[in-house]
Amino acid sequence: MVRTSLITLSLVCLLGITSTASAASQIYNYGDFDPDIGFVTGIGGYVDDLGLLDPTRPGAEYVFVTGASSTYYEHTAHIYRVDTAGNPNTHPDNPLDTGLIATRTFTEVGTPYFMGNYPFPEGKGHRNNFHIDATGIYYGASAAWGGITHWDFGWTNKTLVAPTPPGVSDSAQTLAYDPDTGTWWVGDTDRRIYSYDTTAATPAWVYEGTHKALGEVYHDGLAIKNGQLFVSGQQADWIAMYELDGDIDWADPDEEYTYTESADVEGMSFGPNGHLWVSGWESGTFYELGPLGREVPEPSSLLLMLVGSVAFGLSLRRRQRG
Repeated sequence: MVRTSLITLSLVCLLGITSTASAASQIYNYGDFDPDIGFVTGIGGYVDDLGLLDPTRPGAEYVFVTGASSTYYEHTAHIYRVDTAGNPNTHPDNPLDTGLIATRTFTEVGTPYFMGNYPFPEGKGHRNNFHIDATGIYYGASAAWGGITHWDFGWTNKTLVAPTPPGVSDSAQTLAYDPDTGTWWVGDTDRRIYSYDTTAATPAWVYEGTHKALGEVYHDGLAIKNGQLFVSGQQADWIAMYELDGDIDWADPDEEYTYTESADVEGMSFGPNGHLWVSGWESGTFYELGPLGREVPEPSSLLLMLVGSVAFGLSLRRRQRG
């Protein structure tokens, strides 16, 4: 009985450590990048573990962004590889990883892809965001664009995969995807959040709720990581997190984060360094925030910790018996 209790206790402690989000309210700005592509609108991060973008660089990290002309008409997608020289979390203000910010190098790869013309103000082409995973590139979900669209890598085989949420029309602002449940999420100008479960027999958009006003009414940022949904206003430097556990109180976030940045939020996505990447709209920049959200270890890491935990329990039992 002693052996079983010790191993169980060790496993409970292990799972608690790996599944609990940080209680810290402060996150850090690791700097911005000006790609000189006009207004920076949609953004999506991607860690290319399989080397699908570049077979010679498996594990390379990328940011996809759309740049727009000053009249908002022409939108063009660009891809930047992000190389970080050192610990991505070190920051002069981060008490857990205090130090100089590691140098980030941005290299544009591939040929820019023309997304189309969006006459202003009706077109509102800036009201779209990216999601990228091993199945390809996704973009949407405004009515002006037509919903959520998929491409293979290389911008081929363009396909519409979901319509714009009904009633949202051109007020759609954001796009995110939860790979754990196969669900698309969209936010609109008035902070209303919608979901689209692709695994349902008949997928349909569902209104989920209206998130807390983060110092302003205007919603302009949405991202998902490890079962947690993050939302932002355009100018508040304030992000709220909701656990996607089926019991969401939209008026009371599970966690809130603050940071400092002069540029607006136009879109956001998790990506390189495990951090949140944000498009800066009229600033012409995109920037990097972190760390936030819980980290889920790789299966191999979890196994090693579990083995170590069990070994500790057995060792303690032997000492108690001896």
